[in-house]
Amino acid sequence: ESIPIPQIWLVIIIFFYLHWKPALAILYSYFLGFCLIHFSAAPLKMILSSLLVTFVVVWYLKNRIALSGVLTFVVLVFVGSLTFEFTYFAISRVIEPKSTSFMFIDRLQLSLVNFIVSYPFFFILSFLDKFLFDEDAWQENTTAHEVTTHE
Repeated sequence: ESIPIPQIWLVIIIFFYLHWKPALAILYSYFLGFCLIHFSAAPLKMILSSLLVTFVVVWYLKNRIALSGVLTFVVLVFVGSLTFEFTYFAISRVIEPKSTSFMFIDRLQLSLVNFIVSYPFFFILSFLDKFLFDEDAWQENTTAHEVTTHE
């Protein structure tokens, strides 16, 4: 049996759940969820519902854990991945006429792979978040390169 490919999209979403404002993080995760349905057979209602439950669990745990940084991120990626996988299964059992299969080992492997790749992705995503979205860095960059006009 082969090792599953990590869900990079879910790792990115969990990063934004932890580092962005809640409304923006949910909006972005719903956008990625909408994009995901075009690459999978998953219905939109299943993806969006699972992402919302995952957000609630990750947000709740984030506010209860006193640590910050990479350790918190990798733990919450693992918990968030498990939450997403099992929520997807549970919601499928409730609302779909032909529900998805449980596949416990596959779902656990996928969560473990997400856990492993989340460590290097934390540093990549932190860099990109600071580089692209930190207003102080933008201010420093623009004031450092101001051009004076000669009249």
